[in-house]
Amino acid sequence: MLTRVCIVGPKGVGKTSIATRIDDATLSSHSRTLGTTFGSCNVLVREKTLNLEILDVSGEEKLRCMGPIYYKEAKAALCVFDLTSEETFQSLHLWIESIRNSASDECIFIILGNKIDLEDCRQVSTDRAAKYAISVGATYFEVSAVTGIG
Repeated sequence: MLTRVCIVGPKGVGKTSIATRIDDATLSSHSRTLGTTFGSCNVLVREKTLNLEILDVSGEEKLRCMGPIYYKEAKAALCVFDLTSEETFQSLHLWIESIRNSASDECIFIILGNKIDLEDCRQVSTDRAAKYAISVGATYFEVSAVTGIG
C-alpha cells in the first residue's frame, strides 16, 4: 500500500531537490504530470518498511488550483520554505490551509526550512519558524537540500 506524501511550497524553495534527497537521493520512478512530479521509494521507519508515493507539487501560482486533487489522499505534507526569503515563509499559511481543506484529518504536517547552508543570508529565525509550526500543529526541521544536512 502506498503512503502519499505531498511536498509543497512556493517555486524556488528547493522542493524538487528535497524530493531527490529522500531515500539517499534515489526515487525509483519519476514522471511529470500537470506540474506535479510523481515518484516512489521505500523507507524504513521504526523497523517497518513504508512504500512512499512522493508528489512534488509545483509551486507555480497558475498551477496551484491543481493541488487539492493531489492532497486528498495525502498522509503527510512537507511544507517547504526558503530560510533566506521572508516572503516564502509568509506564504506557508496558504499551502497549509489548502491541504487542510482537502486532505483527511489524519494528514501529518512537517514544515521544512530549506537552505540552512546559506546561514549568512537567513531571514527567518529558527525560533520564529518553530513557534509557527507549533501554532499550526506541525513539526519543524531545518535542512539543506544541497548539502544533505537535516
